[in-house]
Amino acid sequence: MMPCQGLGVTLNRRAEKGQHLIQFLYRKPVVNINEVAELLELTPKSASALVTEFVNLDILHEITGQRRNRIFKFNEYVRLFEQD
Repeated sequence: MMPCQGLGVTLNRRAEKGQHLIQFLYRKPVVNINEVAELLELTPKSASALVTEFVNLDILHEITGQRRNRIFKFNEYVRLFEQD
């Protein structure tokens, strides 16, 4: 399934912000919470909640292994451009 299919149903009231985030991830597939907050005009807490939902949906993956200053990658999209 493509990442944006059914996204509105899963995210409920955050669906519009989720759609904007998906569109942004195709331009910049590696992001942090502050970038998401700024892009979507959300508080860092709300941006973190949205990113967590994307992680739970297996759209984003945390790549630093840290609790703070985490970076997230849109793995399925990035994988299209990686060589074996």
